[in-house]
Amino acid sequence: MTVDLVTLIFHELLKISPELLARYPTIQDKLLYLILIPHVVLFILLLFFANNIVRGHPRLKNLILIVSYIYVIYSGFYGSFVVPIAISWFVILLPLFFIGHLILRIFPYEKTPAIVALLYRAGAEPLRKAKLHELYIEELKSVNRALNYLFAQAGANVKIKETYTGDISDQVKKASNAISNLVENKKITNEQAKVWEEELNKLIRWREEIIRKLRHL
Repeated sequence: MTVDLVTLIFHELLKISPELLARYPTIQDKLLYLILIPHVVLFILLLFFANNIVRGHPRLKNLILIVSYIYVIYSGFYGSFVVPIAISWFVILLPLFFIGHLILRIFPYEKTPAIVALLYRAGAEPLRKAKLHELYIEELKSVNRALNYLFAQAGANVKIKETYTGDISDQVKKASNAISNLVENKKITNEQAKVWEEELNKLIRWREEIIRKLRHL
């Protein structure tokens, strides 16, 4: 290939800058990096462009491809935009396309929704459990605070930690005895004692339900 022909094709026709031409001194390098690879990238982009504009009209799509190709070459976009982008990104895109092809061979399109749903559930389930655990702990704190308030009202010298999930039968027994003592000493009526006992039993059942939910997470 003579110098005049190289100048005609690469500089005059494709409008590739002399600086970029100088980076590829041999004809083989020029054909590979300045024509073959950029044209592959360009045709992929043009096909994507034409397919999104025209669907079901192959002749019109071919016309758009030809006109778009001529415009890209004539306007200078090929030398100033397509070639630098293709050279920079082809080495990265090629293995990505290869990996994507392998993934699609292993996981075909018809299986993709099920796989995505499975991955979503696998990732969302720990988050859901963590959120529920946080909500149950806050609920447990409220119940334990209510129990401590009731213990204090009854005069029972007992208290449980807000996040405590262990057995509280001893504390409940002391609270019941304290309520009975208040009735015997006529500090509260039987009706008031009954209300406190009902409230105590309700809080105990509520607390047991929360602990059961926590253990089943």
